Amino acid sequence: MSSEFQDLQRLQIECIALYHRLTTENTANKDYYAAPFLSCEPSGYFSTSGKKILFVGQATDRQYFFDEFHSASTVDGPNGYNSQLIERRSAPKKVFDAVETETRKSAFWTLAQKLSELGFRNADAKRSFMENLVWSNVAKIGAKRGNPTKKFLKPQIELSKETLRAEIAYYKPDIIYVAHSSFGEEIVNKDDKSVFGSDGWIKDHDDIWYRREGKNGPIIFASDHPGRKRKLLPSKWLSVVEERIKN
Repeated sequence: MSSEFQDLQRLQIECIALYHRLTTENTANKDYYAAPFLSCEPSGYFSTSGKKILFVGQATDRQYFFDEFHSASTVDGPNGYNSQLIERRSAPKKVFDAVETETRKSAFWTLAQKLSELGFRNADAKRSFMENLVWSNVAKIGAKRGNPTKKFLKPQIELSKETLRAEIAYYKPDIIYVAHSSFGEEIVNKDDKSVFGSDGWIKDHDDIWYRREGKNGPIIFASDHPGRKRKLLPSKWLSVVEERIKN
């Protein structure tokens, strides 16, 4: 077990603990917050022949398997959250399965699939669905309706920043794509060096920015969220990605 994985798992446990603290200290929060979000790599991610991608959205929508999370035990190990950690790390696969079978459709997931395909543009090996893409979010605890307001986002700002840094360290992506519009700028923005660095951003057409993280680091893209955008715009963003990852 690598130190990077241990660090990420520690932060994911802290996320679960923060959720329980927020919803216990104020019972109204339990009706507001969705179950916490934890990222997890797809099977085959670390051995994939394609470019590895960390795809970062805004926050989970709806309740995000709320009942399944609360059905998992909170008292089954030294940290008290072993079952809930396992359950949360299995949730992204359920979403990927729903996207693959087209029971879950959205502009966000269309963009994710096309990014994954771009990562395999020069790789002919057989692969499983989106095996080269890890889904993450700016906010680690979403809201049952819409995105968390600034009031409900504030308690998780520093933990979300630290978790994003740990995700980058563990997943070691070749490409990071952040599709968050202006949501969560307290956590991720181009002028804040704490997550992605603030130097060297270049604006391409149609509101997509990009920068290279060091000489051999990942190339980072930042755009609006594709929801409620005209269909042509995400296609233009993908063209920018395709052009930049060739270099």
